[in-house]
Amino acid sequence: MSKNKKIVLGILTFLPIVLLVLYFIFFGFFFMEIFQSAQNNTEPNSQFMIGNFIVLFLLITVLVISALGMMIYYIIDISNNKTLDSNNRLIWILLLVFGGFIANAIYWYLYIWKETDTKSQIL
Repeated sequence: MSKNKKIVLGILTFLPIVLLVLYFIFFGFFFMEIFQSAQNNTEPNSQFMIGNFIVLFLLITVLVISALGMMIYYIIDISNNKTLDSNNRLIWILLLVFGGFIANAIYWYLYIWKETDTKSQIL
């Protein structure tokens, strides 16, 4: 795999983590607006609430789709990885299923980013 493809795959691998952080930030703004309006005994700004809810919904939708897509990709990659024996394949698949996108990032770093290129070893 070329270095550019590894970088793109790394960006896609870390995308769910970034989206989760953004989700928590927007959720914090959403919560703070509700809390402040409750303290002031006023109605929350409806445009802000609807806009923030739409952003939260889009973030969580893209997060779930990207996390599932990367999990499927990595399960296929683990199945085709000839450097892993069957026990390690099973362990990595279980880690991906139960560990989510954290396990994706670890697998990407250990087996894709650090993968030695056989052409460079021959030369």
